[in-house]
Amino acid sequence: MAQHRGETFLTVVWSLGLYGWGAAVGGAGLLGGGSDGPDSLFFKSLTAMGGAYILLAVGVAMSLSSPLPEDPRGGSVPLRLLVGWGVMGLCPPPGRRLRLALAAAASGLCLFPFQAFPPLAVFGSAALLAAGAFLGKPKADLSLSALDLLFVVGLAAVGVSALSLAEAYSGVKPWQFVGAFAALTALVAQRTRELCAALWTQLRPGVPPPPALDLSRYEVSAEAVLPAERAALPPGIEEQLVDTGSFRVDAAKMVEKLRDFQLADPADFVCAWLRCAAASGAKDIRLATGVRHLTLAFDGRPFAASELSQPYQVLVDGEGPDARRGRHFAYGLLGLYRLGPLGIAVTSRGPGGTALMRAGAAPEPDAEGAPEGTVVRVTWPAWAAWWRPWVVARRARGRFGMGPATLSVDGEPLERLLSGEGRSSREEPGLRWAARKAYMLARLRVYVLGTLVETLEGEDAFELDGALGLDDAELDISQTSVVRGPKFTKLLARIRQS
Repeated sequence: MAQHRGETFLTVVWSLGLYGWGAAVGGAGLLGGGSDGPDSLFFKSLTAMGGAYILLAVGVAMSLSSPLPEDPRGGSVPLRLLVGWGVMGLCPPPGRRLRLALAAAASGLCLFPFQAFPPLAVFGSAALLAAGAFLGKPKADLSLSALDLLFVVGLAAVGVSALSLAEAYSGVKPWQFVGAFAALTALVAQRTRELCAALWTQLRPGVPPPPALDLSRYEVSAEAVLPAERAALPPGIEEQLVDTGSFRVDAAKMVEKLRDFQLADPADFVCAWLRCAAASGAKDIRLATGVRHLTLAFDGRPFAASELSQPYQVLVDGEGPDARRGRHFAYGLLGLYRLGPLGIAVTSRGPGGTALMRAGAAPEPDAEGAPEGTVVRVTWPAWAAWWRPWVVARRARGRFGMGPATLSVDGEPLERLLSGEGRSSREEPGLRWAARKAYMLARLRVYVLGTLVETLEGEDAFELDGALGLDDAELDISQTSVVRGPKFTKLLARIRQS
């Protein structure tokens, strides 16, 4: 109950802030509305922007007014809620590209003409662009992050700079004010819609939101939405699944916690997917990077449509021969979510047909042109292009080894087995090692399904120096160490005696 009151209070405060700012801006326009000349459009735009803020405040207050219905998409919905949801539906949809475009437009208009750069306009533009590039959806607890604060400061600074342009520069045209105010109003409306959507999930957990507050299609998830009736499949395709939903993590509390804490470093998602490929029986794994893309392709057993439609279900009740590879795929998705991709597309083709999955803003998978095996393609926004594919590829190079499959990164094959330096090596189904006795500097790198998981040192390394590859070892919940047990201890003792 206390949490509900706190969220309602936040809604009221946000609404009052919009009312106050709208009244102030609109009042400035009304007071100056009688003036003639080129500035008249300036005051009219102030009046229009003030009215937009007041309308937005009404939408916030009415879209989340109690009592909220249990079924917002059916049954009886009060008129006040329909009006509020209608106002929210007029707000720009969330998205980093649109936010950056609006921020750039407002900043550019405030910095024009370019003979001089007012410090306040420069500061506000820099803050607005930086926050627009990295700002994500509101936090689950609706707390104010540093990026949120930077975004608000940038909005205020650019807004004040736009108001002062008329007196600062005689060459400023009226359309500059209209454009700058329109861009700032759209930015506020976009963030307001995101906040209202986050509030809905807090006030009505588990209840589907109305379409105006449903931001799932703007987020990231691998939850398939099947049509009621499937269209005829292309010739030669016996099984097809296309995800038309968003790249959104399941609402279950357990999955939410795993998403935030399961991988110590989210870039390790590629290691989870390499283990997934090896657990699928792959012999050849290929990783390719592009300007904004990362593509992982491998052979072995293809995914079934049911596995791609509910990738996180295996974390709850996963059983069967493919449950292990399904868990690695799901762990990879959870880590990938934290890196903010635009979308993901998966094609998995085998003798029984082709299964497809598309999430977020990923391009539509090509069912007819899909190659044999599984291909996973991740797309990142342009602002992340300069480092994320490169970091992920570097992580794959550094962690790969001692596995059942070969791996090439951008066409460069990597060494599968680590040996040399006087180490005795051996390989058998599900097990491979290259080690030597080392009583003083013992260090044993442990690989599971072809990726480095942990490094044992000192007494934990059982006086061994080398590398150990296991295919059937289980990892702990953090995916950073092998679960200890009698089987693991006996294996180390066997290697030491060999």
